[in-house]
Amino acid sequence: KDWSKWSAKAGLRGEYTDRTGDSRSMEQIDDREYFELFPTFYLQHNFNENHSLTFDYSRRIQRPRYESLNPFRYYLNEFDYNAGNPNLEAAIINSYSLSYGLKNAYFFDLFYTDSGNTPETLSFQDNESRIIRRVSANLLESTSY
Repeated sequence: KDWSKWSAKAGLRGEYTDRTGDSRSMEQIDDREYFELFPTFYLQHNFNENHSLTFDYSRRIQRPRYESLNPFRYYLNEFDYNAGNPNLEAAIINSYSLSYGLKNAYFFDLFYTDSGNTPETLSFQDNESRIIRRVSANLLESTSY
């Protein structure tokens, strides 16, 4: 919606997930079921043709990639391998932004993003055996600003 000096946008998406992973070789069944809402919101105020202020919020989801869930070792060479983690969880990401626009050419942003327990690949080196292993895991927390 646009008004004379204001502009706003909003949206809402719901997502229901129900999945079952069955690893016969590991004799493990992994069930996950959840419902999440993902809102987005944008509000802008144009003070005049040279100055504007914008607030933006979004909530997103980051799912682990398939190969990050696969628990079997993938050898790059005899001393280097990757291993997935079937217990990885999706991360919920909340992003906030405040932006000042000058003459519609220069923009100055303040932002904060809480990426939660983002799935990442962590590397470990064993100096005695000279083996490098890369394992997928959820981070404890991940924020940026």
